[in-house]
Amino acid sequence: AIEDDGVLANVNARSAQLVSGLEALRSKREGVIAEVRGWGLLLGVELTAECGFTAAQLTAAAMRNGLLTVPAGEKVLRLVPPLIVSAEQADRAVGILDASMAELMAGQRE
Repeated sequence: AIEDDGVLANVNARSAQLVSGLEALRSKREGVIAEVRGWGLLLGVELTAECGFTAAQLTAAAMRNGLLTVPAGEKVLRLVPPLIVSAEQADRAVGILDASMAELMAGQRE
């Protein structure tokens, strides 16, 4: 069923899309994301020691903005979307992470 229904193809496509989006976010938010890693749709975003916030704080900000993530230690945010996640949802997830990081960074300047 996974191959017949195109689930595996979707996982591969969405994984590549998310990694690409997260790497672009890494470039945009210089000094915040140390590394993007993972396999398939199980992805980790490691925050830098200097970013000024924890994975738990980013998880809370993302949740306020409509994205469910999980902290995996003090500086790693875990993304575990469903196997049937759409391209639009993947793009929206990256956008929510961007906005959530911006919120946390703005809070540091106040």
